[in-house]
Amino acid sequence: MANHGSKITVTRVSDLKVPVQLIYQDCSHEELIDDLIRYLANTRSKNILLHGVVDGDRLDVSNSFAFAGPNAGTNLLKTPEFRLICTLVGRSAFLDLIINYLAQLDNQFLWGQTNESYYKIKSKSFQLKLNKMLYSEIWSLHRYDPLPAFVPLLEQIFNVPKKHHLKLRPFLEELRTNHVKRQREYPYILDSVCPEPKNANSNIDYAVDKKDVIRFLVILLEKIMPLGLFGSKHNKSVLFTKIARVLSCNKKDVISIYDLSKNFKLNDIPWINQGRKLNKMEFERAQIMWYQFMDWFFHTIVFKLVAAFFHVTDMSQSFRLLYYRHHTWHRISKQFKDRYFNKFLLKSQRARNSHETFTQNQDFIGSLRLLPKPHDLRFIAMPFKGVGKGVFERMNIHRNEVLIANMILSSKRNVKGIKSVGELPEKLTAYGKKVSGPVFALKFDIKQAYDTLPRDLLVSLIESMFENELSTSSYTINRYYLLNRPNSLGERKRRKITILDGSEKDFGSKQIVQANSPVVLNKNEVLRIIKCQLEHSAIFSSFTTFHRKRGVFQGFPLSGIFCEIVYDKVVEYLESIGSEDVNVIRLADDFLVLSTKKETITKYSELISKPIPGFNISVNREKSLFSDDRVDFLGTTIYLDNLTVTRNLRSYDLSTINVSSFKAMYSVLTQHYKVAISSGFFDSTVNSEEIIRQNISTLIESIQLRFARSQRLVSKLDKFSISHYTTFQNTFKRSLVNKLGQQYASYIDSLYPTRD
Repeated sequence: MANHGSKITVTRVSDLKVPVQLIYQDCSHEELIDDLIRYLANTRSKNILLHGVVDGDRLDVSNSFAFAGPNAGTNLLKTPEFRLICTLVGRSAFLDLIINYLAQLDNQFLWGQTNESYYKIKSKSFQLKLNKMLYSEIWSLHRYDPLPAFVPLLEQIFNVPKKHHLKLRPFLEELRTNHVKRQREYPYILDSVCPEPKNANSNIDYAVDKKDVIRFLVILLEKIMPLGLFGSKHNKSVLFTKIARVLSCNKKDVISIYDLSKNFKLNDIPWINQGRKLNKMEFERAQIMWYQFMDWFFHTIVFKLVAAFFHVTDMSQSFRLLYYRHHTWHRISKQFKDRYFNKFLLKSQRARNSHETFTQNQDFIGSLRLLPKPHDLRFIAMPFKGVGKGVFERMNIHRNEVLIANMILSSKRNVKGIKSVGELPEKLTAYGKKVSGPVFALKFDIKQAYDTLPRDLLVSLIESMFENELSTSSYTINRYYLLNRPNSLGERKRRKITILDGSEKDFGSKQIVQANSPVVLNKNEVLRIIKCQLEHSAIFSSFTTFHRKRGVFQGFPLSGIFCEIVYDKVVEYLESIGSEDVNVIRLADDFLVLSTKKETITKYSELISKPIPGFNISVNREKSLFSDDRVDFLGTTIYLDNLTVTRNLRSYDLSTINVSSFKAMYSVLTQHYKVAISSGFFDSTVNSEEIIRQNISTLIESIQLRFARSQRLVSKLDKFSISHYTTFQNTFKRSLVNKLGQQYASYIDSLYPTRD
């Protein structure tokens, strides 16, 4: 069938039975298509027509919370042309065409089976949710009693307890009784085991050592846990090892409840053991019961006990978790908050906002989060995501308004900066080809970049982006699923992409499916969304709304692009006052000015000693640096004599890999080096052989250091195999050689110690 000069091709891919009830029901053609989609969803079909169906208990096409919007195939099948086809060939043949044939228009799938589920069924996640113990405050500690008297514990664990769960009840009641009796001792144990650090030189030093936190928690559990809860000393020892693993992890670590539940002897546990050998079905039921119990134990007992006594937070620009005594954190944070609120925020007397609703709020509110830096705190606003149906309302606004406004602003900005550190080698090489002689550098960053962003200038810059467009100008956003090749099981993986009309990517031979209907916004709607996000973003704290006096909230969805727009203009200004030999490199709020004239760099240095003219923003003078030799910038070292750059060891992720097997650890390390060698630091067209060798050496050192930090932890859960480690090493070496060439093979081998 012709469609804009193209043809729809159909291929039979299955022989599924056409449902009789659809053939003979009395309904319109449009209703037939809706009923077909309902049928495909209810039968767990993998038909492309199910694109757009999302999580929910009712997979109902007419339910907006279950169906994000008809995709291209659905719209096409409801057209008069396909209604005519259905009439001509009959419903049976028409439904067979939809159910058993794969239809394509060029490289875009329209309907048919592709061995991929296009919607998900709700299921309980069995991943540990670390956020359950993070960011607790001293004023909210009443919420962190793990065993309140009024809560039926068995129902809390199993939702609807069954007969085989009842043996656990007396152990839970004993646990609660012991907790009530002993909880007055907890503060004294805390003071003894986790005293506040003395002679602290930074905010980081005030955190309690994780080993002491683990020891404190183990002492509490020893005092309140009845032996029968875990059944044996072996199981209790395993439990404490698991707790140590969890409390030693980083914020980004993903820990499965299934992994935490391993290595326990279930036969030792009296409320699981039935006094005889279990058959397969009984054993599987016992395992599920054990998973549910462990999920409850960590999220309710372990995490609430930790949150009750410690403010747990990640560091600024790091995933490392720190544990602060509550009164310590309150002292550190209160001084900062008082100063920050007075300087940057304005209390609103009339705004009506609440954490109980999203749709009725006057503002887009967020919660305050402070992240520690060595000698300061970073203020982050965490947007409120709504409750109940408000979650869907917020998701709809975020996906169909805010993210699209972000895309439109990104497409219109005059980019004056690099997107990643990996672009530095190419930028420096290009600059080196334009100049000769010595090069001088000035490095600086913006002080309180988000907090001091000039809002009036930002509004003016945004309006200028749209000034040459009619008010009726519109922007169309299409969403597609990009399908990868089938795996060994015949199933496809996919990823969702959102594309602004006029900026389409070349998909080549890749196959795509439209996810749902395009979104169309006109110029006035886009400006309204941007203005609303700028003027109606607020912090809601202690039942009070705070708007900004100036700047924007770091953490809100458009704040990043707002900063980029202003700092693009800063780069334009810096370039305009310099000569042709000046090059300004920027990533976010970090700037590097290069020139072949020392007096030019001196002029820039004098300029930034005061607020930058026209912007009223200041730089961190204590971090500003002039150099005529080398400069450390964005985790790299730039050598000014030849404009080469090497990546520093500390710029790599060197954190412990908290996984349950060496196979999983090698997978993380593989991703570690793949990302690294895809960057410009390993591009032989812009780097000398000497520089590439240095970058190879640093990358290998980062992998070896990360492996060494992780091996001891993983060895407690899995057996180390030298052959598997050798296989990983050889794969890594081959990847480097394939990327860089055979001439580097002997050098790479020389960096690994030989074994006798």
